[in-house]
Amino acid sequence: MNTRRVIQLSIFLALSVILGYIESFLPSFVPGIKLGLANVIILITLLYFSWWQALLLSIIRVFIVSLLVGSIFQFGFYVSLAGALASFLIMFILHIVFKEKISVFGVSIAGSFFHVTAQLFMVFILMNFNTGTFYYLPWLMLFSFPMGALTGFIVDLIQKSPIRIALAKENAKGKTKNDK
Repeated sequence: MNTRRVIQLSIFLALSVILGYIESFLPSFVPGIKLGLANVIILITLLYFSWWQALLLSIIRVFIVSLLVGSIFQFGFYVSLAGALASFLIMFILHIVFKEKISVFGVSIAGSFFHVTAQLFMVFILMNFNTGTFYYLPWLMLFSFPMGALTGFIVDLIQKSPIRIALAKENAKGKTKNDK
């Protein structure tokens, strides 16, 4: 991996951490519902870099934001990690399998849906298999669609901007065997 790519990924990591950190302090009208702005960066990384770099960014972001807010290896950390991993996994699968058939909106909405679903399952596990947590599932699912659409809208705007052109050029000339 060349120096330029390392710098770009470092900037993306910093942006995702900043967005995640700021979002942790924003009030939520419905408990547990967040905008998911850091996922904009993860989705862009998945689209213009490699899957493993996007996965690494997502995991490192969860660790750093958890360190910053003081929840490392606590309840919120495990819930965030479960959501981040599930979200990444579905976005990766959709991006690879249905690349030409599904838009960035669809990928983002699916990522948001699986993010909240995995988080709820982690809460279920951490709360000693309390089935009462599933009463919250319809609300989480309902709000995951507009939040995922918002993230997809932002990524779509970025794809139509000069930033995308620069990323696409860098991706074309900077890709090595290790980046695939």
